[in-house]
Amino acid sequence: MRYEGEHLYRDELDHQREQVILRMSFRICHISQCREFYAVADMLQAMKVANPPKPKVFNKAQLTEFIKKHGLKTGQAYDLPETLSTSDTALLKQGYKGWLAKRDDKFRKIASLTAPHLLEQYLYGKGLGAEIAALIATPGSTWKSKGAYHNALNRFIVFGMVPNALVSFKWSEIGKNYPVADTPDDPIIKRGRGGKHNQNSLSDFRGITARDKKNIEDVVKQWIREGKKLSRRKIFDRYQDTFEVSTVVRQVGQHEILYHDLLPPEKRISPRMFYYHFNRIFSRADQLKMEEGSFKFEKDHAARQGTALDGIIFLKMTVLFNSLA
Repeated sequence: MRYEGEHLYRDELDHQREQVILRMSFRICHISQCREFYAVADMLQAMKVANPPKPKVFNKAQLTEFIKKHGLKTGQAYDLPETLSTSDTALLKQGYKGWLAKRDDKFRKIASLTAPHLLEQYLYGKGLGAEIAALIATPGSTWKSKGAYHNALNRFIVFGMVPNALVSFKWSEIGKNYPVADTPDDPIIKRGRGGKHNQNSLSDFRGITARDKKNIEDVVKQWIREGKKLSRRKIFDRYQDTFEVSTVVRQVGQHEILYHDLLPPEKRISPRMFYYHFNRIFSRADQLKMEEGSFKFEKDHAARQGTALDGIIFLKMTVLFNSLA
């Protein structure tokens, strides 16, 4: 089953650079309420332009055929830029006050168009021509073209439907100096789509900390030392079993039995946050080696040294003999 935020991609190993390179990368940005239609964005394009185009719509059969035709891998969430969840406080400290004002102004202009039923209408229905025309006609409106609304709305949808998607500067230039919390008790905790106090989100998961990142790295390194092949789900389960459970002693008859329960969401990081930092710690080449095992990776994917003539027996001797004849 496809899901919102899923990454559809094709990668391959570049032997010269010894890196796994993304050749195609798409993100399912939105799924219709009837779950029959999917809005899909080309993320290789979207990450390079100021105004990414409107996501392309597929029905179930078309998307299945598209994935099959291009040999796309599925089942993983697309890792949006971490800076999409950077708090206003951190951006202000980095001197982006002017950018935040522009972001807020843009969002105010399109806020009425981001209602769920209007997003459905924009992506899968008749569009929002009438609604945008009404906004343009509003006294005091500074956007006089439908294109301005379309550009902002497309960017909002492609980059996770959060206000920070409307920030105009490059993703690579922001959030680099964000003061990451050391522990969950640290007051500097990064907020996400839900707002400063998470009031706008259905998710209660807390933000990532430096300790969490270290724990993720330790769990995966231990997994590698044990010689196991890659299974992100199993690694996440082990992470939770190690760091996100509480032990409860329960009386059963005359015996005390230990039960292990997951901590409440506000004391855990989300699965998506785990996978995001997992991918930051371990390169695609490292993950490919874990998936297939070191022997198969070296045989099928590792860079080869030498030339195409190496290993051809007596070739040079034959040339020498012919020259002497």
